[in-house]
Amino acid sequence: DPKTGAIDIKKSSVFDEINKMEQEKSGGIGTLTEGQKSVDKAFAKEYGKFVIEGGFADTQKGLSQLDEAVDILSSGENVTGSFISRLPFQDTVNPSGVKAKEYVEEVVQRNLRLILGAAFTEKEGDKLISRAFNPKLSEKENIARIQRLSKSMKKALKQKQDAAQYFEKNGTLKGFEGTVKITTDQIIDDAGLRTKNVKYKVEK
Repeated sequence: DPKTGAIDIKKSSVFDEINKMEQEKSGGIGTLTEGQKSVDKAFAKEYGKFVIEGGFADTQKGLSQLDEAVDILSSGENVTGSFISRLPFQDTVNPSGVKAKEYVEEVVQRNLRLILGAAFTEKEGDKLISRAFNPKLSEKENIARIQRLSKSMKKALKQKQDAAQYFEKNGTLKGFEGTVKITTDQIIDDAGLRTKNVKYKVEK
């Protein structure tokens, strides 16, 4: 009102039509805020490594290595425990134990980086490895830890895959109701590898 200065805002008669066109143009997602665009931009990089560059297939291969580590520990051969772990020249006297440990190390350092993204650090990997595989503990205890880690990683992989499929279909993560950001602590907690939860029964 030019006299009183009062403002009366009304919806344009074409508002609904314009909004409908925007929804159709973005697959029903609607317009994005700057924050949502930033999230999509960051996830697009992870999507490229995870899907286009074969990260998903690589991670599945890594999980099969955890199964191989469990097979080694289940073979009945003495590969872990206080006595065998103290022997010198482990590569010579205990090649199976070394191989099982290397499988776990490789999966944690390589494949968790693919699942968690660039935020995953080598230091976090070392912390997780020490909890998932301890040469001084019995084969039984190490098997239980590796299996819990494998289960936790499979769950995290499924969450990442769901997010990637949603992003591929919609071109954005807006509206995605699953978990996008997965952390090392979540993996540790889900696998029951938090220090207060793990048993430290040393095999003599």
